Amino acid sequence: MKNLFRKYSLFFRIGFTIILFYILYLITDLNPNELLKTISNAESNWIIIAFIIFNVSIFFSSFRWWYILRILSLKAPIILCVISYYRSYFMNNFLPSSVGGDLSRIYSVGKYFNDSDKVITTVILERVLGLISLVFIAGIGMLFLDLDFYLEIANLIILVLLTLFLFSLVNPISNQFFLKLISKIPFKFKRSIHNIVETFQIFSKEPQKLIISLFLSIVFRFVEGLFVWAVVKSLKIDFSIEYVIVLQSIVNVIKFLPVTINGLGLSEGTWVALTVNTNIGEEKAILISLTAITVSIINSLIGGVLFLKKTRTSNGNI
Repeated sequence: MKNLFRKYSLFFRIGFTIILFYILYLITDLNPNELLKTISNAESNWIIIAFIIFNVSIFFSSFRWWYILRILSLKAPIILCVISYYRSYFMNNFLPSSVGGDLSRIYSVGKYFNDSDKVITTVILERVLGLISLVFIAGIGMLFLDLDFYLEIANLIILVLLTLFLFSLVNPISNQFFLKLISKIPFKFKRSIHNIVETFQIFSKEPQKLIISLFLSIVFRFVEGLFVWAVVKSLKIDFSIEYVIVLQSIVNVIKFLPVTINGLGLSEGTWVALTVNTNIGEEKAILISLTAITVSIINSLIGGVLFLKKTRTSNGNI
């Protein structure tokens, strides 16, 4: 039953991805020739800069994970985290979502420590803090965008609720309440989530660790935004750095919805929606996402080399 669910889940995501792209094609009346023309005119210098910044973002995310591992007394070598991250980016090319890359990291580092449970906790915690930092950047940035009044109110409410939720996790009384609540709910990842909430007890005793973890998540998101800004510059679009960082954060929040393959279709549609009041055109809006994904896929070949090297070593060929 479980394998059947995964199979149909994969087919659903593939189908929904195709449907979204088809809807985009109908709504925007895309011209493939115009897309190719825009790509061919892209500035190669900015593409190279995008590659460099993308690798910097991998090192930042690896350092963030290395720090979170140390919070749970898992003192991994920083190089192990970097290699695991590169491999995970490679694995994401073949798996239906970023969860596949996370499983790759859990396997390699869990094997190193012989403690997969703690490693799973760090990966989920990393995702939680990453999502929190994304919502904060996107939410604060949206305060400066020209939004509908009701959207502004909804945005403020989300920011306030997220802040209260974060403080409730580090408050000993409410933290214990969450632990009791989780223990009574039967679901698959109960143990992992229970461990996450317990980890926040560490933060309540040492709040500087939470501040540093959130700071590292925010820095990573800013570097990721710089990567997308370099892609934007390569397409000769005159957007400011801060504007791109906010838009990319909003796109990443939307991409958390597990309904397509690696956010394809969702990302492009969100970029079109967010830039509808600008003069860049729908083709360039879609190309921002597609170019960023292409750079990511090409760069992931580094992880492919590391993955093959590991496989050959395991087989005794090296």
